[in-house]
Amino acid sequence: MSKHYQFKVKRSNSTLLHVICIDNEGCQWQLRATRMRGSEMFVVKRFDDVHTCSIEIVQGHHRQAKSWMIGECVKAKYLDPTNTLYRPAEIMRDMQDEFGVSFNYLRAWRGKEAALNRLRGDDAESYKVNHVYPDAAFGICVQHLAANLKTRYKDFKGNLKTYFDGASRSYLLTSAS
Repeated sequence: MSKHYQFKVKRSNSTLLHVICIDNEGCQWQLRATRMRGSEMFVVKRFDDVHTCSIEIVQGHHRQAKSWMIGECVKAKYLDPTNTLYRPAEIMRDMQDEFGVSFNYLRAWRGKEAALNRLRGDDAESYKVNHVYPDAAFGICVQHLAANLKTRYKDFKGNLKTYFDGASRSYLLTSAS
């Protein structure tokens, strides 16, 4: 992908991966890897690195730019807690600059989701694994909302505060039962 060539999977299963150039008639480029025994890792057994195909084979819209692949390429951006707003448009730009690969906004969005799921786990799975988290998050959320209301509405007291506190307690009691 980084050299802008496309490939297609000739054969793939749990123990073998064999990919060839998309121009399988006129190009000798290929990669063949097999899985190591007792491991999830693959070992490259054959790699013919020279493309003998025409330059016309180099195309902008790569079939290999799947959302999971995009997610793998950009997930490091989300490791930095200050970089939480890495948007799909920026992903599209960066992938074009770095790899010469273009794709649409929806694929960039799905790539972002794939990266976040890979790093943080699926939201539903996280909830199932740790059922205590929603209650803790709810408490933090209520405090955050109350602080925002105090800032925005200087008169956040009296009836407004009473209604807010009552609603948050009711929600917590309802969700706990």
